[in-house]
Amino acid sequence: LFPYAALFRSKINFYRFAREPADPEVTVLAEVRHGPIVFGQDPPRNTKEMLDIFERDLVASTVSARLKNIKNQFKRIDFKGAACLSFSQIGEDHAAVNGKNQVMTLTFEGIACIHPQKQERYVRMVLSQRAPPKKIEDLSKDLKKFTDSLEFL
Repeated sequence: LFPYAALFRSKINFYRFAREPADPEVTVLAEVRHGPIVFGQDPPRNTKEMLDIFERDLVASTVSARLKNIKNQFKRIDFKGAACLSFSQIGEDHAAVNGKNQVMTLTFEGIACIHPQKQERYVRMVLSQRAPPKKIEDLSKDLKKFTDSLEFL
């Protein structure tokens, strides 16, 4: 079904899984984060504002000295009754180079959702991939299987 093996589960509702590599230069990880939504003094007033914060945090998490030429795509969707942000991010990872001294491409694709019955809870599901530019895989089938496995309890 979903050919990923668990790497670890942390104490902060964070799970990471890895797929057996078909190519030693390609790494594919699946990640799930979930838990309560915690905001500072100015909490969002509605779902749109919460998704705006998710989007802003996703953009901020990719801004670093090692990632360059980042392209972000975001789309608001309804997924299994939940308000979600679908996202795709791709950039050049200048800290990771292969044996040919070639900059690797780093991709993130996934969804971040607010629980439909418990608005104070979220889940984020991501597939990430690091590979040479000419070896980037289409992960859309894996992503669909991964996100379709989500059940809100």
